Amino acid sequence: MEITWNSSLKQIMEVLALEKKPWLIDPYWEIDASQALGGKQIRDLPLGELAQRGLMQNRQSIVDGFNFLLKKTREGNCLYDIWDTADNGKDRTGLFAFPVPGSRKFLLIIPGGGYFNVCSYVEGFPIARRCVEKGISAFILQYRTSGWAHYPTPQEDAAQAVKYILKNAQRFGLTGTDYAVCGFSAGGHLAASFGMEALGYARFGVPRPQAVLLGYPVVTMGEKAHEGSRTLLLGEGADDPAVREQWSVEKQVTGNYPPTFVWNCAADDCVPAENSAMLEAALVGCGVPVHHEIFPGTVHGWGLADGTPAEGWLERAIHFWEENT
Repeated sequence: MEITWNSSLKQIMEVLALEKKPWLIDPYWEIDASQALGGKQIRDLPLGELAQRGLMQNRQSIVDGFNFLLKKTREGNCLYDIWDTADNGKDRTGLFAFPVPGSRKFLLIIPGGGYFNVCSYVEGFPIARRCVEKGISAFILQYRTSGWAHYPTPQEDAAQAVKYILKNAQRFGLTGTDYAVCGFSAGGHLAASFGMEALGYARFGVPRPQAVLLGYPVVTMGEKAHEGSRTLLLGEGADDPAVREQWSVEKQVTGNYPPTFVWNCAADDCVPAENSAMLEAALVGCGVPVHHEIFPGTVHGWGLADGTPAEGWLERAIHFWEENT
């Protein structure tokens, strides 16, 4: 089967034998949309219709990403458990691995979803496909969301993923263990907070990432926060000024923060553009290398962004990573 715009998420899950783990493919799997869709669920709709309904952007890259996943799945296992227990929602995690034998570095990709779900079909598989084409090993993190999103569980999952990759570097054919984290939207907040010593990599005893690459990220938990992300991540602490400040990345960066590449639309209609601007200002103030690209429009969720004003951001981000290591 080749995946096309006429394929549905349900069909894709079936061909990948992931019907029992729908959250890995269908970010809307918990949402009952049957009343609005005449008895159908979102997973029943063709990808082309999902695009028409505004449930995905950049659909050609998504189709290409799914076909890349299908090809790699047929070549061998590419999905790994990072935890050996189901406690506290750990069975809802996973790691899609697309190693390039002999590569010296890898990218940990963290898709967004408002800390409610993980949109790997937009911000995971297309990014991994492009990385592999460029000789960079790529890993996509399925982290805990929704009822399990309360801090620090997503950060624990990111750290566990890095530990798993480093422990299995030989299996994946890695000849080096340099890495960067790349996150989008709420996944951008997870990637950005992972770059902090106090709340991220150092807290969990893993090496500092060489770079943080962010697309339209959630950054602050303050006034300009994405409310859904803040509510799910902070829980009862969402109204506590001290907790908000603790998890606002722009309030916690130091001079040891990794070099950072960030991009967003100027009038993002989901996550206020001020998030990226605040992070840039904080990093400049700490003397951390930062490159910020701003594009016209209101769109949130461009992913790979082929055919948009942001096209080529991934290549520029990789170049930034290489220049600053």
